[in-house]
Order: sequence, then structure tokens, then C-alpha cells
Amino acid sequence: MIHEYGKGLETYYTTHGEKGNPAVLLLHGLGAEMNMWSEQISLLEDHGYHVIALDLLCHGQSSHVEHLSLEAWNEQIKTLLASIAIKKIAIVGIGMGGVIAQHFAVTNKNLVDALVTCDSYGELETIYDKFTNVVSMLGLRFFQVMGRNAFVWYNDMKFNHSYAIKAWEYFMEVSYKQDIREIIKVKKAINKAVPMQELKGLKIPALVMVGEHENKHFIDVNKRIAKHLRVSDFLVLGAAKKPSNLTNPLKFDGALLKFLRDVYYN
Repeated sequence: MIHEYGKGLETYYTTHGEKGNPAVLLLHGLGAEMNMWSEQISLLEDHGYHVIALDLLCHGQSSHVEHLSLEAWNEQIKTLLASIAIKKIAIVGIGMGGVIAQHFAVTNKNLVDALVTCDSYGELETIYDKFTNVVSMLGLRFFQVMGRNAFVWYNDMKFNHSYAIKAWEYFMEVSYKQDIREIIKVKKAINKAVPMQELKGLKIPALVMVGEHENKHFIDVNKRIAKHLRVSDFLVLGAAKKPSNLTNPLKFDGALLKFLRDVYYN
């Protein structure tokens, strides 16, 4: 389905499950599309949730805009929820989607029942945060110069593990469609993540997850996010790396279902 808003902007989205059930909004990661949630969509629908998934701006079939920001994604989500008459959500974001979910929860407290982030990024607080971000941006610039085949090769190597077959299959497909210039634009936007201190203003239940096969710094970033949230659980998922919903869906799905059950049904 397509939602039109603003000045000619479009959001490509799908909904699943009964409208009166608790609503769960799924936000995909950098360079992905909403179909990365295919397994979780079916699972959540089967467990009694109304699921909304969308292609975020500059991804998939939604509009690709020149000027991108967290505020632009915020408006995209907020107008979509209003158009389908959803008043409360549990918002679930992975990677880039986790940054957007944090920002949306902080700026729309009246709309959010619960927050889940996984393999996410946070505010660039420390010198090492900023250093690793510079390295990441240089890597993307390298792929921009070397071309798409180099980026496909990188994803091939990144997910060349027995536990990451689903992620490998997914990113081998989408890598050929990705525009590195768009990814750089998106990365610049998520670098302006909501200040961690603002997360302390959230009084909703939260779950922060990260894959154990990420580097120590990245795991620490996710731990910091959890510590700044007032009511949160922090979980390191075994045999997983970003995106954990694809590299270890069994553990990701189990943790997500337990958290949502505790929020809505206990």
C-alpha cells in the first residue's frame, strides 16, 4: 500500500493482523527494506499483534529525498500512523531503525507504549564513537569510488558464516540495488542521533538487544543506550551479529515475543 503525504512524498507500507490488536511498528536497517522483517511479521501476526512495516525514506519503494533527517523520518511515521488511525504502538527498530525509533519515542511520547532497539547506534558521545564513525564513513566513500561490486563483495564476506545464511541471502539480493550515495546520505542523518540524556525522559518499558559477534565497542554503545532508558532490559544475543533478526531469528524472536507479551498481556 502507498501513503501519500507532504509535497508529493510516498510511503510504501503493509499492515497485518487484526486492527484492534496491540500495534507493533517495525523499522528496518540501513540499506534494507521492510521485507527484512518477513519472518517477524508472520510471527507477530500469529501471536495476536497488528503489525505495520514500511520502507523508510531513501529505501525501497518509498520516496528518495534530497534532504534527509531524523525529523523527516519522524514525519513519515507520524503521518502514516495518523492515516491508518493507529494511536499507540510498540516501536521496534534494528540498526538504523533503532536510531529512528529512539528519536520517535522521545519526540512522540503520547504515541509509544514500548521501545525495542537491536544492533542500534546512539549519540556520538565519546572520542572513540566519533573515530569509529569516521572510519565507517571512509569505508562508504571507498565503496562509492570502487563501485557496487566492491560493496557486494563486502557483504558477501561480512555474512560468510554458518549462522548468518539468511542475512547473506538477503543482502546478496538487496546489495545489487543499493546506491552508495544514498547510504552515505542516510548515514549522515543517523549520525545526529537523539542525545542519550533525552532517553532518560522515557518512562515506557524498553528492550535493547545486540548480537554477541559485534565488536566490544558496538556492544558497549548498545549497553549505554539501555542504561539511559529508565525501564529497560539489555540482552546480548548469542550467535548473532547485525541484523540479529536475520542472523539469529530464533533468539531475536523469542526475546521480542516475551517482551511484548509482558507489555501487553501480563
